[in-house]
Amino acid sequence: MYSYYNRGNSYSDLGSYDEAIADYTKAIKLDKRYALAYNNRGWVYNELGRYDEAISDHTKAIKLDPRYVYAYNNRGNSYRDIGRYDEAISDYTKAIELDPGYELAYKNRGWVYDELGRYNEAISDYTKAIELDPGYVYAYNNRGRAYNKLCRYDEAIADYNRAIELDPMYALAYNNRGNSYSYLGSYDEAIADYTKAIELDSHYASPYNNRGWAYYMMGDNTRALEDVSIALNLDPDDAETLDTRANVYRELERYDEAMADIERCFKILPGDAWWNYTRGLIYRDMGEIEKARVDLTTACEEGIDEACDALKGMGKKGR
Repeated sequence: MYSYYNRGNSYSDLGSYDEAIADYTKAIKLDKRYALAYNNRGWVYNELGRYDEAISDHTKAIKLDPRYVYAYNNRGNSYRDIGRYDEAISDYTKAIELDPGYELAYKNRGWVYDELGRYNEAISDYTKAIELDPGYVYAYNNRGRAYNKLCRYDEAIADYNRAIELDPMYALAYNNRGNSYSYLGSYDEAIADYTKAIELDSHYASPYNNRGWAYYMMGDNTRALEDVSIALNLDPDDAETLDTRANVYRELERYDEAMADIERCFKILPGDAWWNYTRGLIYRDMGEIEKARVDLTTACEEGIDEACDALKGMGKKGR
């Protein structure tokens, strides 16, 4: 039994998930109350995207051992990955109740709060994770992201700085710090960070798009178009990048191409009022004022201040 379990762990560490599942299953057949094997098999199922099976295994582990902290955390991850956020929060909270020093559960719960727009709660959880582990790179990065959402850019940059100090090869932190600089209008610093992220991971689409947006904001549409084209080669269905290219095409008065890109955004992520804002600008620049007014009004009513400004006649470029 233990030999199968231990070999399953080795296979799991190697990414040989089918073999790991087979060994955990053999261990469970030999001892149907083997909570560790259920938990670890559930973790592998989650890695494979087999979330229902993962949840089932973690639930079985919890029934066998109601104080099994890792099983609560892992089931929380499965709930999180399928968007069942309330259940994920409940499981992370239970893990924390059982082990108040379990920094990973704080980080994971913080991530869910972040996704729900509960940024202050996210910051609180990330801060607790950092208190428990001052070298927790991902917690600094994630707290920086939450600060960024609250427009607390200096605090976000400080967190990204710390993440980069701890891991100078962390491309995501460079990209995120670049976003904070971009929101502050410090485009040279933003471009430097996006460029570093690309140097670290040339297949990372986001910094190409973000650098393209910074170039666009600086009026360098040639470089902007080059970057967003690379980003779309890497991730052809990324709506944010299509929106960036639509704005560049609009600036270049290539309205048919701009409109084609923004219509794809509506298909990829329906209901996002930002697309109405961009399409409204395209219509405005094409001279189709009534159509522009409809889209910009929709975006303004959804809280996009730039759309409200555009309705007044002097809309700004900006996200």
